[in-house]
Amino acid sequence: MKMPKKKTGRNVSEMEPEAWRIATTLNFCLAKIVGKYAAYPRVDSQVFHRIRSTVESGLRRRGREAKLGDFCQELRAVASCPMAELLRSAGSDATDCRIAAIAQVVREYASLDDALFRELLTGLLSWEPKDKKVILNALVGIVRG
Repeated sequence: MKMPKKKTGRNVSEMEPEAWRIATTLNFCLAKIVGKYAAYPRVDSQVFHRIRSTVESGLRRRGREAKLGDFCQELRAVASCPMAELLRSAGSDATDCRIAAIAQVVREYASLDDALFRELLTGLLSWEPKDKKVILNALVGIVRG
């Protein structure tokens, strides 16, 4: 007995460009935020290019269509799951926790080393609370498309 194929509304060939759009837009945003943190009110171009190129290189190494799709799905999961499901470090609020979870997904899929991940987290989490809410809204908006 042959099972009917599920209709998802999107074929696989449409998923890859969408996944790359999400990945590259998120990467640009992360690099810009960290670069701006490094040279506020300007963007430190060396930091921006180092973050952007390292994340892009890591994603391309693992960028087969299925892996990139998994990356986007995991980003969507941490962007929308209940806070109780995310790991929380002492002293962190919900915004910090969700930003750190997004950064961790990027770290895993782009194979970031400890030093670059620390730089990424510092550049994302060292802003004032109201700025971090804007950062989180931007990241979640990108991830959700």
